[in-house]
Amino acid sequence: MTGKTLLTACCALSIAFCASPSAAFDLKPEQAAWSRLLYKFKNDESSATADVRQSAVPAGDLGNLSGTAAVKDVRLLTASIAAKKKVIFFNTKGSWRTQTWFQPANAAPLKRIRRQFGDKANRKIYTYAKDQVERERADPKNKKEAKKDPADWSKIKNSVYALAPAEFGCTSFSDSSLLLYFLSATAITETSTPLKHCFFNKKIIYHVEFRALGVERLQVNYTATQGDNVGTVTGETDSLKIQVTAQAGTATGREPEPFEVLKLRGSIEVHLDKESRLPLQIRGKVPNFGTIELKLREAVLTE
Repeated sequence: MTGKTLLTACCALSIAFCASPSAAFDLKPEQAAWSRLLYKFKNDESSATADVRQSAVPAGDLGNLSGTAAVKDVRLLTASIAAKKKVIFFNTKGSWRTQTWFQPANAAPLKRIRRQFGDKANRKIYTYAKDQVERERADPKNKKEAKKDPADWSKIKNSVYALAPAEFGCTSFSDSSLLLYFLSATAITETSTPLKHCFFNKKIIYHVEFRALGVERLQVNYTATQGDNVGTVTGETDSLKIQVTAQAGTATGREPEPFEVLKLRGSIEVHLDKESRLPLQIRGKVPNFGTIELKLREAVLTE
């Protein structure tokens, strides 16, 4: 199968979605028709990869997490980021992995585990409720302890972050780690009015606006896999350019930290394939480095 044929097959999965736009947050999980997206960035100074995967998981994976007894449909999204040189991602050489359990119908987060590896290793476990997020942070006390499982690390700090999504008129919220899923599953088009929703990130709620800036021809080059079919998609394609901006909510007693998506900050731009809804490129700023573009290099499509 050629790359063009494979892409056409992928687009067919989204025809109903594109033809019948729904309400802003009436997400259609079936339209996020991918199980893996691999992005890469490279220049003469540094390189980075972002590996984003999603899959359905048994609700029992959440254990006895409070408030989830009635939850039946759960997905797990895992985002892994690796930087090859110290000039990128906060002058830290290392990698990060975030696992977020969520409800696909509304992208509501249930639990998140964030691991940082390397010279600043730590683990953070977040559990979500309607009006607060609880966080347990674990750090090793020394290099010897850092070699152990995080469950055996001795520096533990528990925090509770009160949330007020109603501050922005939101009745619910998502998590910044789910932003690519959220965009794939929305009905935003080049003629849509800006979509707005609340996202938890960096200890507080952010009011995030998704503004369609129009359709642009984008150069692409990635491998697409769907079942036994593998093809290379190259050339130009119509992409929907979306500007993502975030307004910080109330951060009692502290300055709000910048909103982040895959370690990118500032005014973030996402290019969605106009037909298949695949996120093709993410553009944003990295502190102490500059603006980078994470380009799609591999996509695994659901059948």
